[in-house]
This record gives sequence, structure tokens and C-alpha cells, in this order.
Amino acid sequence: MHDVVIVGGGPVGLFLACELGLAGCSVVVLEREAEPHSPWRTLPLGLRGLNAASVEAFYRRGMLARLLAASGGRDEVGADLDADQAPTPRSVSHFAGMMLDPAKVNLAALPLRLPSPAMDGMLTNLDAVQSVLAQRAVELGVDIRRGVEVTGLTPHDDKVVVRAGEQEYAGGYLAMMDFDSGAFDRSRPLTCEHLQTVLRRVSGADVTVDEVELASSFTDRAMQTTTYRQNRVLLAGDAAHIHSPLGGQGLNLGIGDALNLGWKLAATVHATAPDALLDTYTHERHPVGARVLDWSRAQVAVMRPDQYAPALQTLIRDLLATADATTYVWERTSGTANRYDLGSEHSLTGRNAPEFRFEDGTQLGDLLRTGRGILIDFSPGHHLHEAATGWSDRIQYATRPARNDLGYGAVLVRPDGVVAWASDHSPDPESFDQAARRWFGSPKV
Repeated sequence: MHDVVIVGGGPVGLFLACELGLAGCSVVVLEREAEPHSPWRTLPLGLRGLNAASVEAFYRRGMLARLLAASGGRDEVGADLDADQAPTPRSVSHFAGMMLDPAKVNLAALPLRLPSPAMDGMLTNLDAVQSVLAQRAVELGVDIRRGVEVTGLTPHDDKVVVRAGEQEYAGGYLAMMDFDSGAFDRSRPLTCEHLQTVLRRVSGADVTVDEVELASSFTDRAMQTTTYRQNRVLLAGDAAHIHSPLGGQGLNLGIGDALNLGWKLAATVHATAPDALLDTYTHERHPVGARVLDWSRAQVAVMRPDQYAPALQTLIRDLLATADATTYVWERTSGTANRYDLGSEHSLTGRNAPEFRFEDGTQLGDLLRTGRGILIDFSPGHHLHEAATGWSDRIQYATRPARNDLGYGAVLVRPDGVVAWASDHSPDPESFDQAARRWFGSPKV
């Protein structure tokens, strides 16, 4: 018996496993592929881009240095931490293949950012991402079982029974590209007969397909489940949403799912979660997924081989020559514009917390490596010390003076780096108490 069974040992499943392992949960990952390495994950086929939000997730869990080393890129993702304002990103994304100019990103329009070692996105590959995550998961006590295909599951009120079996795999693979409007993508089985028909059409050779060990497909179809939770079964990554791979948004979207879900699921396992905490996973992540799907659809529309797409491309290139459009696109692709609706009108609540740097040299990312919440009390009198003692097992209390506190009196940061509550002036203990109970359950008696 395990607290959590994760089906799939890709980046999303492994990141979630790390989050749960960090919180002390008993976790097993079941992955159908027997070998962790394959040509699909290494360069060039495995090339992927991590946006600023995903890089920050690795940084705040202490895995960024490992990822950089495994990716063979620059030694660090840096920024001038002595500055009061976040620097212009050195690398930016594209829209439908039209590259953005980093110099046109308008810093003044960025939402509440501070300099961070993870300001930029980075290029990597799936093999590097999965290797780093798997290594960290094992260090945290996660049981990773490869060559185990899940054949079914049965939900019960108090558990989920997962059926799986050992599986052997043959070597060799073949990749094909066919334009059939996604007719066979996840809608019907990829049979030998169909694959043979496609292979003959694209190759022009009278070949015969006798046996297929594994087959998969991807297309520009964009679909999303209506809910990410059904009782004890939760969906993340490709299990929750699929869309065109343009811009690598799928990997980044899935990492965001895992970061949001991990601490909530761990709190539920440990019976410290407040009522309906797991339901906030769908409430917060479903709108983010829907926006990414629409973003993907828009890019596909601009790239279609018809008479309208070139006209749209000309229009968009003209727009991308402006700072406003470039900043907007960068915000959308970097993940920095995401804001969860937490029911508060405060400008910081629901956003990713700024990378506060304290006078002693530590940063917010250093504190978040434990996977616990953080209450930063900037007030001179440390008004919240007594109020915070009841959650000391779930919330770190930090009273360090900051290099730039942005004028806030106190900030409560969830384990996923999202601001759960903020006070502009002298913080009110009662207001903090309400926020802490909402996200971290009842205090210790």
C-alpha cells in the first residue's frame, strides 16, 4: 500500500512524485516504458524549452543547478540581484514561429517581479529533465517501477486499486508525419493496417507492417477534461489536457499542474488539509489550461496552409514590432502572468511570489526548498509571531529584513510559491489567521 500511486513517469509525474516525497508521503511511480532513455527524449527530438515559471519551480526546489548541468547549457540562469527591478529576459519565446525581440519587453508592465536567478527560460531536453527529477525522487524515497504498464484502476471510497503488469519492450522505432486533420489522434486504435497505409502513402514504397509493439500520435487537436479530480483520482499533464506542441507549452503547463497539486495532495494524505483543499486544484489549474489551449489554437490558425494565414502573419509581425505586443506574448508564454482567483482583491494575492532577497543574503527560493509554506513578516514589531505559532509544522515564520519588501507588511506564501495572503501595512493577526486556516487547516492546540 502507498499513499499515492502515480501513473506515468514523465516529467509531470516525476515532478509530482518529488513534491509528495518532499512532504513525506509514500509514493510509487508506475511507468510502462522499461528504459528511461530513448531517442525521443534526447537531442534533437527531445529538445524542449522551459519557460520562466518552470525554471523558477526547479530553482525553488533546489534542482536548477542539476538541470543546467544535465542540459549542457550555461552554468546559471542569473540576474542582477542588486537591482530593484527585474532585468529584461535574455531569452524569449515566439508566436507561431515568429520570434520575439527581448529588447522590446516592457519591464514596467511586468506584474510585481523582482530579480531572480530564474528570470529566464532555458532550452533543455526531456532526457535531462526526467533524469534530474528521477534522481531527486529516489533521494526522497519514491519507488519508481519501470516496464510496468497500468491496465486499469478501480476507485473505492477509501482507496484506489491499480492493476498493472510487467512488460517487455522491443527495440527500434519509426516516426511518420501525415496530414489527416487528426483523424486518428487518440480517437481510435493505431492498428497495423492503418500504420501500414500511412507508411505506404508517405514513403511511396510497398512496405508491409507485420507487428507493432507500441504506437502513439500527436496533432494540433486541443482538448481538456471538464474536471481534474474525480474523488481519489486526479489528472495532471497530458491526462488533463492536450494541444499542439507549438512553443513547448504542454511541458510547462504540466509542471505547473504538479507544483499546484503536490502540496495539496500531501496535506490531504497527512490529514492536515482544510475542507475542499483538493477541489481548488481544478478551480485554479483548469482556467490556466483553457488559456493555453486557446493560445495553441490561435497559433495553429496563423500557420494553416490557406490564403488567410499569410495575411494574419503579416498583421502579427507588425504588432510584434511594438513593445506592448511583445510584452504581452512574453507574459503569456513565460507563465508570469498567471494569477489564481483566490477571492481577494489584493494585487499580490494569487500571483507567484516575488523573489524577495533578505539582508542576510538568503532569498525566498532558499526558504521554499523545504516544500512548506512561508510567512514573511516585514513589520518592525513582528506582529504575527504569536499568531503563526499554531502552524509552525506547516508554515515557516521569517522575520528577516528584506532588500526590497515592495512596501508590504507581511506575505503568506503557499508551498507552490503562490501568495495566499498579503498585508500592505501593519498586518492584522485575525486576517492572517483566516488565510492560514483556509490553506493550511486548523492550528495545533
